[in-house]
Amino acid sequence: MCLMGGMGIIGALISGLGSMMGAMAQANAYKQQAALHRRQAQAERQKGAYESQRNERKIKRATGSQRAAFAASGLQLDSGTALDVMSDTAAEMDLDTQAIRYGSVLRSGNEEMSARIAKSNASAAMIGGVAGFISPMISAMGSGFG
Repeated sequence: MCLMGGMGIIGALISGLGSMMGAMAQANAYKQQAALHRRQAQAERQKGAYESQRNERKIKRATGSQRAAFAASGLQLDSGTALDVMSDTAAEMDLDTQAIRYGSVLRSGNEEMSARIAKSNASAAMIGGVAGFISPMISAMGSGFG
């Protein structure tokens, strides 16, 4: 009878250890996923900064080309239609720059949230692993004494 109880406890220990090892592997996978999301968030911020700078240079080139074309046509640059067109062009293109930045912030924030969720899942996996380790031990001990 003692041998059967001992075998039950050994079986429960092996089962619990397997559960714990599986939970540790799952937690590690979630941690790696969180790290990936954090790197992606950083990449999104860098991409947004780069694209907004490119768009700002594009604005300068466009308004510079307009200025040169208007000057070559003999138009007054500091008032009237030429000034209105250059101002409108710059304003519209500035909206594009703002949209690029906003999109970058959103994508980066989504990645950061995904990283936090993955980190939370890693913690939950570890808690589940502990429970998965303890539960068969309790059952085996209860069976051994019953």
